[in-house]
Amino acid sequence: MLAAVHGRIVSVTVSVTPASTGLTGTVSASGATWTSQSTLVPATSYALHVNLSGPGGTRTQVLQVRTNEATTLLTPLITPGPGNTVGVGFPIMVTFNHPVTDRATVERAMTVTSSIPVTGAWHWFSSTEVHYRPQSFWPAHDTINIDVNLVGVQAGPGLWGHGHYFFSFSTGNAWVSYANARTHTLTVTENGHVVHVFPAALGMPTFPTSNGIFVEQEKYPQILMTSCSAGITCSKTNSNYYSLEVYWDTRLSDGGIFVHAAPWDHLLGQANDSHGCIHVSTTDAQWFYNHANRGDVVIVSHSYAPPSMGDPGQMDWNMPWSAWLAGSALG
Repeated sequence: MLAAVHGRIVSVTVSVTPASTGLTGTVSASGATWTSQSTLVPATSYALHVNLSGPGGTRTQVLQVRTNEATTLLTPLITPGPGNTVGVGFPIMVTFNHPVTDRATVERAMTVTSSIPVTGAWHWFSSTEVHYRPQSFWPAHDTINIDVNLVGVQAGPGLWGHGHYFFSFSTGNAWVSYANARTHTLTVTENGHVVHVFPAALGMPTFPTSNGIFVEQEKYPQILMTSCSAGITCSKTNSNYYSLEVYWDTRLSDGGIFVHAAPWDHLLGQANDSHGCIHVSTTDAQWFYNHANRGDVVIVSHSYAPPSMGDPGQMDWNMPWSAWLAGSALG
């Protein structure tokens, strides 16, 4: 607040460096004071041009004010990163280093556009994590632009945004695969056309593969899979115990669901006998691995288990669009 000791304030204009949200205020009826209507932004210079009137006439006085640095800065980790090419199911994920109290203000500072227009929205999974996805999958060969401008954004009491992040990523071909627990097949499509139908085996009734939409996370040419690490059993005398070097592994979920080679499985295409993974032959698994990208989609149907909504591989696309929109802070 400014106060006039001799004379009255007629008007106040403010210039800001660096330019941010600006600063407006009101002059009291008596002209004795001017009060800012907004909060000053940290690490910002304000030049206040104060027009005064008094017995000696009118004059303008310029006051320079510099605010201190914020003690707590909000910064984002944005995935995918600049220049990445991902599958059509990859959501934009923003993770903040501090809990956001004013989600609406932060959400307004985050803009997504694309070369092929889509309908999309943000959804807050927690005070530190917000995702963006379109209503349907991204189009193939789309360029998506992310603009997160946190300069001058107050995300909560004493918490101020830091930095302006602007970059693009793109989608490749639309690889969408369908794992059917009833027909025991894995059908692979590219841009809407079927390119392969692999004999497969999904989870047995006691360890069913989750139904729903999965987003491919990562892949490994070889990993050690054990029933102990999967949380099934660590007892070697248990019939469900296993410890195997497994090849051509494409991860679908943090819960341990993979598409992988299963040369020991003699029921491919006939029955579901895995502990939740999608078994295919070694040749088919290698082909799938070689064509797999982060963000490609696998849709599982006719299994016994619902999606695991807390799993990063399943949490984004198994939510109805109305529920997704309800997770936006902007309504």
